[in-house]
Amino acid sequence: MTRLAAVLAALCAVLGATRPCSADLDSDVRQLVRAWEKHGRVHRLTPRFAERARPLLIFAPPELVVKETAGCLTAAVLGPSSTHFTVRVAGNAAAGEPEWVVGSVAGMVELTRCGPERAQLAGLLVEMRSPRAVLETLIVESKKPIPRAAESVPQRDPG
Repeated sequence: MTRLAAVLAALCAVLGATRPCSADLDSDVRQLVRAWEKHGRVHRLTPRFAERARPLLIFAPPELVVKETAGCLTAAVLGPSSTHFTVRVAGNAAAGEPEWVVGSVAGMVELTRCGPERAQLAGLLVEMRSPRAVLETLIVESKKPIPRAAESVPQRDPG
């Protein structure tokens, strides 16, 4: 009986000492907002529902992309970490530049543009590879490029 009590006590101690896992989308977004606020003003856009075969266009607030400044804009699109999607910078096609398609890693895509190139982030075209997901978009204005989002949200870093 004492052996069973000791095992149960040890099990309770281990389970009671662990932190709950908070790897959901909202907590990741809040964690990234807190980290990015140290570098500039963060804009959290309205969450959007995206589905495969229905491209989603995300527009940055106009006041962020029309400024003539040497500063930078960084945009991050986040979905659940198991979600796969691509982001295409819509501003490149209008400028006659090649379109770069960036695939999500751990449910996240991050793009940074500085100076006049920040206008390229006016529109982001998202195409789902997974069936569907809610996507969150954060945009931060900063004086210089900021650290990678995966450094602030390590559970999104693939290693």
